[in-house]
Amino acid sequence: MASNYQIFAKVGLADIVRPVRNQSQSGWQSAFNRIAGKHVDFVLCDASRLNVVAVIELDDKTHKRFDREVRDTLVDSVLADAGIPTLRISARQSYSPIWIQEHVQNLSRAS
Repeated sequence: MASNYQIFAKVGLADIVRPVRNQSQSGWQSAFNRIAGKHVDFVLCDASRLNVVAVIELDDKTHKRFDREVRDTLVDSVLADAGIPTLRISARQSYSPIWIQEHVQNLSRAS
């Protein structure tokens, strides 16, 4: 699996998705402004073409705050509209590579 993907950390949401251009300029700018300051934890890309395969978000206890829930809902919606699967993982001290591999493979099968 490792050779199939490149992983990039702390990627700007606006670097992987763009608002639809058929809106008015002010509508497009408003949509862009909503995503411009947002980042995702990890972007998983196909190693050969660097196409985005999935986004991985680590959720710690701050994600239970109202403002973070609003942010997460926006990010999830934008990614879903772009057809990019999102894997949300509870933040912890360590992770099982096999567990992560299985969940990424499940994302690939689902999309």
